[in-house]
Amino acid sequence: MQLSDGDLVAASIELDKISFWVASADMAHDKDVPPEKVRTLVKEAAYRKKQLVVSCDANAHNSMWGSTNTIARGESILDFILGNKLSVLNLGSEPTFITKSREEDLDITRTSDMFAHKIKRWRVLRVARFFWAEISTLDFFMLLNSVHFSTLLFQAEL
Repeated sequence: MQLSDGDLVAASIELDKISFWVASADMAHDKDVPPEKVRTLVKEAAYRKKQLVVSCDANAHNSMWGSTNTIARGESILDFILGNKLSVLNLGSEPTFITKSREEDLDITRTSDMFAHKIKRWRVLRVARFFWAEISTLDFFMLLNSVHFSTLLFQAEL
């Protein structure tokens, strides 16, 4: 099944006799959330009994993942997360979106509930700051021989 497109990249990983899926998704601010491809990914992972880790640029405010407020879009994503037995991994309130006028945490890492205990040290890392953009990664370790993942986020609106 092909799940990747211009807004979603998904991969299957087999390591240490464990098989799981990882994905990175962009959820455009002017489209319904979560996008159909993300819904399909989550349903397919559950059907195939695959553990799943998804980092996404959600463009959504919810205090559950460190935003300063909660809006309807954030509520919609949270309802989807809870309704599909996913866990939010975000810790703290380190902003993932930074402009000259504000800072906000709009990006989420979520995983299958049964896989959450394998993910440690979730954090936002600043990679670089230019006069036009902030580049960050969502960074975490998985307890599978210390596997390390980073999701690159590029924000252009400084």
